Amino acid sequence: ALVAIFSQRLILSGLRVGALMELDFEAPIVTIECGGSSDPQAHQLATTGLTKYFTTDDLFKVDFVNNAINTVDVHRHPTRVELVGDASVGFSHHRLPTTDVTLLADLESRNTQITAAGEFLGWYDHTAIPPLTATDENGVERLNEFLDFKDGNIFTKQSMQFFMVTSIIEIATNDCLFYVTIES
Repeated sequence: ALVAIFSQRLILSGLRVGALMELDFEAPIVTIECGGSSDPQAHQLATTGLTKYFTTDDLFKVDFVNNAINTVDVHRHPTRVELVGDASVGFSHHRLPTTDVTLLADLESRNTQITAAGEFLGWYDHTAIPPLTATDENGVERLNEFLDFKDGNIFTKQSMQFFMVTSIIEIATNDCLFYVTIES
């Protein structure tokens, strides 16, 4: 019900990334991601959600909870996709010769939709192994389940939902590129 106030998407994750939400408070923890810090729509989403939160009479009222459950899409077991070592990334509509990986400039738009198998995502140096890793909540490498690498091009291998895709170089380099879940 709390998630439904802000979003129609819930991601259930066992990933450990050192976040505050991973501490044991002996209570359920929800992290609400509203979007980029410079995105006016993200600010509006946060404002609208907080207004609903503070004006809802009873979050645990059966009608409210049942309606919320019916409107939230649940995505389970995300995998975190990161650069390996000191690899570099850029975002553009063409291959950048100064980076190890170039992702599409508008890749962030994938945050709001399921992406089909075979979709083009970007480029890598075809003379080297792509400097990417994708680990699930058990620490298992799953990159080749999600992405296909052909002649320096990166494609989705199956239908998936992207989360938290960012084109901010510092975040993409020092944290992660994005999270994905497999969708049927």
